[in-house]
Amino acid sequence: MSEHYENAFADSTEGCFRLLVDPVLANKRVQCPNPVVALGKLTDAHGKVHEVGACAEHAGELDEVEIPIVEAPTDVGDPSGTGPTPPD
Repeated sequence: MSEHYENAFADSTEGCFRLLVDPVLANKRVQCPNPVVALGKLTDAHGKVHEVGACAEHAGELDEVEIPIVEAPTDVGDPSGTGPTPPD
């Protein structure tokens, strides 16, 4: 599901901006499900600038990256940085 849906995008910082073709849903366009790792600016075909979120795969398509997002460890007391082990 990594094929672009033309040059369509979602004007949002809540998820990745890129819209993709989902062959399972009869080629319906869906928003990229990958987590946002950067916020930046994207210019549309009419020259309007939009503030959007982008995943690692699509961040390179942004015109300008304003805020790279770095994930913090889930548990700062855990030296491995992986967080607590879930119970069995």
